[in-house]
Amino acid sequence: MADYKGIYYHDDSKQKFYEGGAHFNYYKLYKILEKLSIEQKMKTKRDKLIKSREKKNKQNINKSTEKIEKNINIVS
Repeated sequence: MADYKGIYYHDDSKQKFYEGGAHFNYYKLYKILEKLSIEQKMKTKRDKLIKSREKKNKQNINKSTEKIEKNINIVS
């Protein structure tokens, strides 16, 4: 760890360090985390939607199967 030079070690730009000597700008980090948070929320909503659709499909299949079985019993 003593040889660590930071993420901007070979960067030629003049602004290598930001407030407090950190290697990131607070605003940029906030935007990155905000974007990740939004993506995670969207993924969670999508997963819930998929699960609810799968559940409805299973229920519909079960109902159809029951109707078919009743019709078979009536015909038999």
